[in-house]
Amino acid sequence: MRKTRASIIAVVLLFCLIAGFQAACFLIGRTVERGLAEKISSRFDVLVKIEGFKFNCITGTNAESIIIVPRDTNQFPDSRILVNDFSLSHCLTGLIFGQYRPTGIDIKQMEAIAEASFIEDFFDIADQFYPEGRLPKIKIRKAGLWMEHPFFAQGLEISGLSAKTLENGHIRISTRASFDSGKNPVQASIMVMPGQMKATAQLSVSEFDPFCLDAINLPDFPLNLPKKQIKGKITGRISACYCHATKSLVFTDGRFEAAGSRVQFPSAGLDFEKSRIKSAWAKAEARKIDLSLLNLFDTSSFLPEQFRTEISNGTFNARGDLNWNSSTGMDWNADITVESGSALLPELETRIDSIDADLRISFPGRIHIRQSRGRTSNGGIHASGHLDWNKDFHTKNHFIEIELIRIEPNKQIKALLPGEIQKAVDNLHLQQPGINGKIAISSGSTELDLEVYAKSARLPNLPFVLKNPSARIQWQTGLKTVRFENAEARLQGKTVEGNGVLHIGKPVCADFTIFGRYLPITPEILDWLGIDSEAWEIQGKYDLELRAESWRSDTDKPLNRLHGLEASVDIRDLSVTHPVYGQIADTWYGHLAIAEDGLRLADFRGNIFNTGVVANGTLPVNGRKQTRLRVESKKISINKQLLDALPEKFAGIFKKFDVRGQGEIQTDLEFRKNKKLPSAASVTAIFYHLETNQGPVPMRANGSLRAEISKIGTGNM
Repeated sequence: MRKTRASIIAVVLLFCLIAGFQAACFLIGRTVERGLAEKISSRFDVLVKIEGFKFNCITGTNAESIIIVPRDTNQFPDSRILVNDFSLSHCLTGLIFGQYRPTGIDIKQMEAIAEASFIEDFFDIADQFYPEGRLPKIKIRKAGLWMEHPFFAQGLEISGLSAKTLENGHIRISTRASFDSGKNPVQASIMVMPGQMKATAQLSVSEFDPFCLDAINLPDFPLNLPKKQIKGKITGRISACYCHATKSLVFTDGRFEAAGSRVQFPSAGLDFEKSRIKSAWAKAEARKIDLSLLNLFDTSSFLPEQFRTEISNGTFNARGDLNWNSSTGMDWNADITVESGSALLPELETRIDSIDADLRISFPGRIHIRQSRGRTSNGGIHASGHLDWNKDFHTKNHFIEIELIRIEPNKQIKALLPGEIQKAVDNLHLQQPGINGKIAISSGSTELDLEVYAKSARLPNLPFVLKNPSARIQWQTGLKTVRFENAEARLQGKTVEGNGVLHIGKPVCADFTIFGRYLPITPEILDWLGIDSEAWEIQGKYDLELRAESWRSDTDKPLNRLHGLEASVDIRDLSVTHPVYGQIADTWYGHLAIAEDGLRLADFRGNIFNTGVVANGTLPVNGRKQTRLRVESKKISINKQLLDALPEKFAGIFKKFDVRGQGEIQTDLEFRKNKKLPSAASVTAIFYHLETNQGPVPMRANGSLRAEISKIGTGNM
């Protein structure tokens, strides 16, 4: 009987224990449900709703769904976190001793949509429940998240997320993330180390469309530039490590490729402060990058509009370091080499191809062009120099030296010259011109040091057609003069040299000197001097020294073409032939001086009809001034040689009267204004042993004869 009672008592006690345990579990479950909801609600200022909650002291806690929404939904009314089929295991011994501690979390499905700040608050949940960093085992079968974030214009979307706690306590997460409405996902494998409060990740993209990078908005970070000029799809990977304690994100071993281009990030990092970037740094190397990306940087704004470029083709390699801090700003440098580039100068309608360059860029600091070479206008172009700028991307000082090598200038390149110089160049009528030399562009100044050459040129209002002319041209901003040095050309096969200065005021005028030796007398020179080259055949050579002072090339008036000109001419072996009278003069030598008032002869010697003659004085050219010319013969012998040299019309007179003897003649000719023929003459003749045997009485004479002739050409003498 006693055994029976003992058994009954034991059963009752066991039943009571079980009932008490169940009651305790029920009460604990209600406490856990309320405590869990209240703790989350109070800590994060949210509303928590748990449906289908079941608590079992042995098997753990289950819930059909947990819904978390913010109390204030005015700013983002759709914010919520929804967890379906939630399981939470716990430690039974801890529960017996009144200490509830979850040991595992299993979520089959979770969805979230919220503002970034609403989601970011839950990043600290581990600190609230597990301050020593020992998280329970976590398993998430499938989860998705969309949140509005200031870094991304279209929000951040995470899909296909799964998570699992490993044996070492680390949590492995696999997911896909996108910030352009799910079009270009980034694959991620993340390892979370709860005890160390950090995570490492392997990120990869495949066929990533760079157009979506415009959706990135990094506040307070100056390299938020348009990315649409990146060509090709991006494929690559990078490793990342995030430390929650220091709010720092470090990238290593990054490698990305697109359309044959490659970018490597040996190391990079971001430091955060709430919802903003506090600092950033990176070391990067790039290979075969599309050169047109440099159009993103307005590096040519300091140049005159004519030299501003638009890059179209080519690639570049680069290696650089970047550091940025929200308080101190940007600090970066890069070494860049350009290969096979092409650029367009729109204002000059000029294209430069085959560009190879070596540059060093530092910021704030300068762009240093160590060297740059290219091809344009059938010639070469080299450039070097530097550009200084400040932290606001404003240029301070710059110096660019452009070297031109056999460039064929078009109208646009010629437009670089001042307007007055352009007119002067037009007046030269250059054929097939080319340019060598340098253009130096510095702050507020442009300096030219060029060699200009051509197949031919014609000096305006001067009787010279030059072959293969070349000259060195020097000019600088602010100067009213252009210097021409080492000018050289070929004139009728002979070398002509000179130099000069072009005054580019109004009107444009020039000072210059031209030297030439053994130059041939041409019909153009005779016509320019007013001599009918068709009526007279004049041959010979001359040495020339032509000087000009304030000479204008824009005059069309013949009377003005010699204004400001002086020429010193030494005649060599000049001869004159008339189509009717034959050769009139030969072997003439002497000095001529051509000036505005006429043609001055000094000790001008030669033969006229085989008789030696010396001329001194002035012949009119423009007819502006009354001039005089004296012609003196040497001793004239009237003999067979003279008669053979004279035109038959005159020789017949001597033959008819059978004149013999010797004599000298001195003639002074006077030319009035606007007359090319003499208007008066004074003739003095001296005869020696003059005789004639014609007729019954021979005649002999010695003496002199003087005659004054006036009003020549008027019919009244």
